[in-house]
Amino acid sequence: MTSIVKGDHLKLYGERGMAPVMILLVTDLSKFGEVGTPELRKEWGAIDVGPVSQNIAIFCAGNNIGKKQRAGMDCEEIMKLLNLEALQLPILNYSVGYFK
Repeated sequence: MTSIVKGDHLKLYGERGMAPVMILLVTDLSKFGEVGTPELRKEWGAIDVGPVSQNIAIFCAGNNIGKKQRAGMDCEEIMKLLNLEALQLPILNYSVGYFK
């Protein structure tokens, strides 16, 4: 899923700089069905985000692109901004851009 919204919403992501690109990694807990407990499904969702996060970091490093990842963000407001469902949880975000 890709969402593009107008306006400056960087503060929701914990971004203080001028990164031209923000990448938000979201887990969709509904994909796990009713297997396990709700807490376990959240853990699985976070684990699923890990390899994607590593791929972003490796790509950026290999192409001399700056990146900073964060888990600290205003998840509630981001969910509203992007019209996410209750089981679609923001896990990590990356600010990405070329070095000055």
